[in-house]
Amino acid sequence: MKLETGSIFAEHRNIPIRVSLPEGVFARLGRGCLPDIAFSPNSKYIAIGTWVGIWLYDLMTLSPIALWESERGMIGKVTFSDNGKWLAASNSDNNLKVWDVQRGVCIAQMETESYISGLTFSPDNSYLASASVRSSSVEVWNPETGTQLVQFTTETEKGGFFRPIVFSPDSHLIVSTGRVNIDSDVEIIVVWNVESKEQIASITGHTDNITNLCFSPCGQFLASSSEDSTVQIWKVGTWDPVRTYSDFGSQCRIFSSYSPDGTLCAVIMTYDDTDPVTVSVRNLDSGEQLYTDEVWGNTIEYSDIDDWGSTVEFSKGSRLAYECRHEFINVWTFDNPYKRQLVHSPISFPESVIFSQDGKMLAADYKQEGVILWDVANKQPRPAVEMVSGIGKNQFVYASNGEFYVVSVNKGNVMLWTINGSGSNSGTSLLAKEIRHAYKSTRPALTITGDKLACADSDGTLSVWDVQSGVKIREFTHTLDEDREEDDSDWIVALEFSSDGQMLVSQSNCGLHIQLWDVEHGERIDDFPSDEATDFRGFSPCGRFLACGYEEILLWDIAQQELISTIPDQEAPAFAYSPCGRYMAYGRKEIILWDLKCRRLCLRLSLPLECNNMYVLAFSPCGRYLAGGAWWIEGWDKVPMCIWEVATGENIATFLGHTTDIQCLSFSPDSTILASGSYDGTVLLWDMKPYLKNR
Repeated sequence: MKLETGSIFAEHRNIPIRVSLPEGVFARLGRGCLPDIAFSPNSKYIAIGTWVGIWLYDLMTLSPIALWESERGMIGKVTFSDNGKWLAASNSDNNLKVWDVQRGVCIAQMETESYISGLTFSPDNSYLASASVRSSSVEVWNPETGTQLVQFTTETEKGGFFRPIVFSPDSHLIVSTGRVNIDSDVEIIVVWNVESKEQIASITGHTDNITNLCFSPCGQFLASSSEDSTVQIWKVGTWDPVRTYSDFGSQCRIFSSYSPDGTLCAVIMTYDDTDPVTVSVRNLDSGEQLYTDEVWGNTIEYSDIDDWGSTVEFSKGSRLAYECRHEFINVWTFDNPYKRQLVHSPISFPESVIFSQDGKMLAADYKQEGVILWDVANKQPRPAVEMVSGIGKNQFVYASNGEFYVVSVNKGNVMLWTINGSGSNSGTSLLAKEIRHAYKSTRPALTITGDKLACADSDGTLSVWDVQSGVKIREFTHTLDEDREEDDSDWIVALEFSSDGQMLVSQSNCGLHIQLWDVEHGERIDDFPSDEATDFRGFSPCGRFLACGYEEILLWDIAQQELISTIPDQEAPAFAYSPCGRYMAYGRKEIILWDLKCRRLCLRLSLPLECNNMYVLAFSPCGRYLAGGAWWIEGWDKVPMCIWEVATGENIATFLGHTTDIQCLSFSPDSTILASGSYDGTVLLWDMKPYLKNR
């Protein structure tokens, strides 16, 4: 049975469904990031919209049974109609579609004014309403025809993070939120009459963003939850305040919902700097705690909550789904005190990927989950380090001594781990803990031999540690610009060792951007032109050169301690060295291949028309091939990747698979697999064997 967009359901069996993959891909690792969740009214299905598409799960088995809308993906919001017949989904291209759930086909398609952050059907299934944080309007549609019926507009653009929207039980009223003024976080509740198409009320009372709205089943009350840590109840008609619940604590996020019998419950996500992040369900009328779960340990930063806390679905006060690091969405129901876990991994996106030396494992560093190890053969993930949260700054390296090292920096603590072996039975041992506090600036650096570790403190102090002994062997001070405003302060943004570990580069946000350090002798190399160098690109694998710059590339000869080349202007977000260190490739609209030994341009790699926005480059280990991944451009359904033969400059393949920006690329050691990590939350494994010559 085909399981492509528009297909009917797969059979309900406890085995993964086989979904269509892009041409040339033999595995998709992960099911997409930034999920939105919706329960079907009959409790039969749960829909998860991700940047890959719409995954439909059987709620009894928690197994995926269908994947829809995978041609474009980039799903923002999903919601079921009250009769269970339809599923509506929006995407980042401002498209809104309605799907027939049983037939698995799209029956209506609309173009919205802006990106949708609130989406709901009316209880009588006559209307579909959408709202956006980027506009001041609420749009109401006929869900069967896609015809816009009315557009409501507030006086001030919404802004903020949430745009809740809800119909009254009789479907006559629609309620959303607006802002007092564009520069304020204070929000109002706006009420419109759908039939008269008029605004009938503007309710004030909250002092911060409103996270959700819900009517009581009887239609007499409206509940609103806010980031001011309150839930307020309003009398429908007069819109007077009836009651306020406020005993939730100061650092929390609240989502309230009425159960079918009229009981008001709330999901409370609680977090601070020391305690674990918890999700709890409370009966607000009685104060009874119905459910609680520790989602993360006490390692989360306040700034990370917006990235995580929005993925919560609390349906009719009795069904809850929320995401949990690293691979689960937890499902709780009122009639079962225990959570169940739906495997949907990972939930954020990979920032870097690299194969193990035997090619059996792929390590990927995810925005939220930290370093995940994928078994290439069976496509199964596991955290590289289970003892600490992935939230933070991580670095990893498959060292030349055969070890796999992971450094985790979180809340000022630096932890260095070694992962023994590459199989599923490998162990994890802690090498060092709490080396020093206040390393808040950037990712640490590890040498490729795994013998040195460098960290940057928030005041510009650089510390270099011997991995085996745990002894600090060097300390440098990177000069920061102290005159910057607090909101635009100077800080260390990059650290990297040379291949032999004798040199260390640090880059700051402003001031003297790039500074070069002689680790062996414990001194700064003053001849390096720190006042001219920006955008550090990396040390060459041979250890002789250092490249930096964006619109022009500066090459520094480390041995001679002199600037040897200024490569002509060429906007170059994409950059890579060949494994032998002879060449470097860079560019965006075309790729320049530069001969470092002869100090000249040796080849221009032209891009196909559909690939003119390169962002990341990677050479194959054999040095014969170069892969390039693009940054998304408006109008693209899929983001292209190009493969070139280095010797001839021939574009031997163009792949289309990811729905948005390609973040990272890595070849397997034998060059037969290319892994591409994307902002869509997946890693695709491409079969390179058909394109390799003389294997």
